[in-house]
Amino acid sequence: MTRRPAAVALMLCGCSDQPVELSAAPPPDSAGGRDLRLVEAGAVVIAPMPRSLHVADLDGDGAPEIIVGHEDGRLRVLRATGGGRFEPAGDFSLLGTPRQIVPGSFDRRPGVDLVVATGERDVNYLETFSGAGDGTLLLPPRMDESAPDRYFLESGMAAGDLDGDGITDLVAASPEPISSVVFLGNGDGTLSARSSAGSPFGNDALALRDLDGDDILDLAATAGEVALVHHGNGDGTFEDAARAHSVDDIMGAMVSDDFNGDGNADLLALARQRHFVTLMLGAGDGEAFTKLNLSLNLGPLYSPVAGDLDGDHLSDVALLAGERVVVLLSDGTSLKPGPVLALGGAPFSLAVADMDGDRRPDLVVGRRDPSDVTILQLVAP
Repeated sequence: MTRRPAAVALMLCGCSDQPVELSAAPPPDSAGGRDLRLVEAGAVVIAPMPRSLHVADLDGDGAPEIIVGHEDGRLRVLRATGGGRFEPAGDFSLLGTPRQIVPGSFDRRPGVDLVVATGERDVNYLETFSGAGDGTLLLPPRMDESAPDRYFLESGMAAGDLDGDGITDLVAASPEPISSVVFLGNGDGTLSARSSAGSPFGNDALALRDLDGDDILDLAATAGEVALVHHGNGDGTFEDAARAHSVDDIMGAMVSDDFNGDGNADLLALARQRHFVTLMLGAGDGEAFTKLNLSLNLGPLYSPVAGDLDGDHLSDVALLAGERVVVLLSDGTSLKPGPVLALGGAPFSLAVADMDGDRRPDLVVGRRDPSDVTILQLVAP
């Protein structure tokens, strides 16, 4: 049997303003050639007023933990105990409201560390929790409050090793003309602002990816209604963008992966005002992209994640659209309609990881009402 796209108002357009309906032809068979749907596999009750969420394997046992930041200025960790079950494993006080949680290797100790962007628009912090490798998080060193107070610490952050020293670095977007600021890891859990990638506009969405095949991370960013690629120099700095690519709206979030299976990195960004998805298929040089707009007509779009969700060895995308979870499946040429689940519960964040040890990725959805983390699986009927 072949897989048919789920019923969703999805249209495809090029650079014109007049979208045309997607072809009704089904994408190639995947996951055994069966129809797919999203189902709820379980939920974990969490403390009230959740704000940010991430999943990471903090104790090295192969089962990711759930990390949740709450409006009351607390960071809470739920440890995986096997079979999709979790137990409380840590409750930490923060300096402000946790806006984003970023895992990485920020010091030279073994284990996964966490950087939490906290605070308000006028006073912000980057707080680092060092992981001991057994699930234990140590007390965080704290940055001086004057360093990151100009930057968007909500969605405009990306992490990666920018200078090849084995320590994770951060890039934060800014509304000012400096656009993006690089925070290089010092190797002891602290970060220092060292350089910036500039443009005449402030940046809205960021992604780090090797876009030109030189094994150095490049920075993709949106500024106003254009997308810019700053090629990495391998020392924590970036070149000025050579070209501006129109994206037809202000973008709220961006993710990068190979979405058509040609071996080149692509970009996907979510329109903040007009509620469409912009897919930019890369040519492998970080300069030439083929742009496609996918109009979902499902309300505000946020929290995109990428991964092989259907087992066909092609990267797919899941995102939140209002109260819905939307999956876009790769057919080897582009992204096509996949399952849509009206989940409800005021979802605020989405992650992808194998949460139950079955070697298949699950979708992890943080919800505010009720306060829980819901696990979704893509299954055949």
